[in-house]
Amino acid sequence: ELKFHRRGWFDKKKYELTGNVYDKNGELHYELGGNWSDRLVARDVKTGEEIVVWNINPMPANRRQMYNFSTFACSLNDDNDDILRMLPPTDCRFRPDQRALESADFDLASREKARLEDKQRARRKYNAKHSITPKPIWFEERQDPILKEPGWFYLGRYWESKKNEFDGVDFPDLFSSRKDSL
Repeated sequence: ELKFHRRGWFDKKKYELTGNVYDKNGELHYELGGNWSDRLVARDVKTGEEIVVWNINPMPANRRQMYNFSTFACSLNDDNDDILRMLPPTDCRFRPDQRALESADFDLASREKARLEDKQRARRKYNAKHSITPKPIWFEERQDPILKEPGWFYLGRYWESKKNEFDGVDFPDLFSSRKDSL
């Protein structure tokens, strides 16, 4: 049994949780207490011994520069070669402005963001000039038979393409700095 306490206007129960651990016969064995943002402790009701059940991992030293993300949150965008090999080239983990931000290189991030935006504008201008309408690779728009309005429907080719490391898929060049690519 676990209770997450509501925080009132003037009390100090912010993030507080309490609870009890019972056996299958309903006998109380542990009382739980702590904060979901910090740590959870179990106290043995018979011995009074306290056991730390959960403790928050320390935040990175440069967390202010990293938007207060935890080490775990930052790791979600790791550029591990094994993971990157399985991604389409349009995946946001390939964005050079994002990579620069993650390295706390704010000047480079700003320049890369501006370059990508310029590239998007140039692509839109080129498409308009040549009457090109970009077409999604994995979805198509059609009438939803139930809602009777337009909707986006998955075409079912993504996972098959991923198995083949996206060989033969014609992706737009979103991130490169090549001058001949839009």
